[in-house]
Amino acid sequence: MKMKVQKPEGQDNQNCLVETGWTIRSGVLELLEPFFTPLRYDSNDGSLWGDGRGKTWSVPSFRTFRGLPKQTAHDLLRITPAKYLEDHQNCAPSLRDLLKSCVNSSWSVELCGYYVGPYRADERFSIDSMVVYPNRELKELEPELHRCPLTERWEIIAEELGLPFDGHEPDEIEPIIPPWKLEHGWWIWWD
Repeated sequence: MKMKVQKPEGQDNQNCLVETGWTIRSGVLELLEPFFTPLRYDSNDGSLWGDGRGKTWSVPSFRTFRGLPKQTAHDLLRITPAKYLEDHQNCAPSLRDLLKSCVNSSWSVELCGYYVGPYRADERFSIDSMVVYPNRELKELEPELHRCPLTERWEIIAEELGLPFDGHEPDEIEPIIPPWKLEHGWWIWWD
């Protein structure tokens, strides 16, 4: 099923086609589900989605995910249709670049973000943050990272992760001990 939606203001005002349910048919939802954050309250925010052949899924309208590892990033990169890989969270690198960075980095990287289900016109998954865990190289850089301003931190980390440094640094790069891993890392977040 294809649904016509208006492009966001500021973009070409031509109507574009969105393939409703692409996150389910491609297998994206199935890969993201193990990393969905627990809900703070009982919620039936999703509905059942059927494939027309008797199979149904409970699909959330919106869920956040965290701790997405290298193998899942690799699988998402492989199955996500190319046109959706160019999407990005505000000034963040593209979804393609962030997934590739997680897959190809010699550093341990986990991705975080959110999923928007097919009941909304903006169906997608997006990466809005990442956690980089120190290996020997990063541990040697940490004293310098603590001292530098955000733009310089991003330049150092972007280079090491193979991400484009185009002056659009993240909104935050801070030390963190994420509750899902309890290991020291660096939180990188785009609003």
